[in-house]
Amino acid sequence: MMDQLGFCKKWRGWIMECLSSATTSILVNGSPTEEIHLKCGLRQGDPLSPFLFLIVAEGLVGLMRQASSMGFFSPYKVGSEKIHISLLQYVDDAILIGDCSPKFFWVMKSILHLFELSFGLKINFSKSNLYGVNIGDDHLKWLADFLHCKLFPKSFTYLGISVGVSHKSKHTWKPLLREFSPDFLHGKLIRSPLVVGASLNVIQSIQKIQRNFLWGETNCVRKIHWVKWDRVCKSKLEGGLGVKDIHFFNVALLGKWKWRLVTESDSLWCRVLFSKYGRVSNNSWVGFRTPISKQSVWARDLGFTCSSNLINSNWVWKGLIRCLGDGSHTSFWYDSWLRESNFSLDIVGFLI
Repeated sequence: MMDQLGFCKKWRGWIMECLSSATTSILVNGSPTEEIHLKCGLRQGDPLSPFLFLIVAEGLVGLMRQASSMGFFSPYKVGSEKIHISLLQYVDDAILIGDCSPKFFWVMKSILHLFELSFGLKINFSKSNLYGVNIGDDHLKWLADFLHCKLFPKSFTYLGISVGVSHKSKHTWKPLLREFSPDFLHGKLIRSPLVVGASLNVIQSIQKIQRNFLWGETNCVRKIHWVKWDRVCKSKLEGGLGVKDIHFFNVALLGKWKWRLVTESDSLWCRVLFSKYGRVSNNSWVGFRTPISKQSVWARDLGFTCSSNLINSNWVWKGLIRCLGDGSHTSFWYDSWLRESNFSLDIVGFLI
């Protein structure tokens, strides 16, 4: 695989020496055994292993691409621009996406078997899961039996984020609230990145846990809150304690995704959003053309980030200025490329 990616023979030899010169030992009843000389394979904890694994995983991408070009299966297409998505990879996780036809599953199983034979990484189907959208339960069960894998429930959690549920429901956030309470009571802060817009009820529940921790209040003991919570959340220079306001922190983290939407507009996830919801044509800053009622929860959260009345309207755009470059991606009238406001607002204000 490294040869196909252009690594020279000397470099490949260095990598092989790093893998084959290592030794390890096994603890038996607390005592290490004799050292075992390793000849090949990736080792957990080795700083080289993550990079080598990514190189090996490129082999699966190549097999999928070749099978698609030869017409063995049609890639899944998203949105008006027909963005092709067949394989998504994150670290050692892989998501294969396609239709529910038996042909597609035969091809995928053959590709995975070929990947096993070529690269020596065996697919553990007993730990794999099948997830279907708008597919009958009987057909899904038949496909799962064919792959010898398990069925995903309609809603599940991946990387700490709930999938297939309403993020506006307080019930969805109950696991997070359960984790918050004991950790706060023992003085351990949780740094859970809220990458999904939380509802007002969820924000108030988290703030209640924060207030109870600060004033020492429990379900059995009531305490007086001597200072308003808004003042507690102010910086120390302003007379507060510098405690993060959960709502503002939530919106700020969503603002990070808005920034990435602007700076990484050619990446796959951005192209998928633009293909599905459309891009605002009269503004080079990013916006969606599709009405909010027809957008996904995450797309609505990105729109909410820039128009939250609890902060300031368009607060994200007010903190950005466009670097001209060659000017091909900059709107003379609508972009803030010279100062904080754009020329269209200046002209309208002058005419009024």
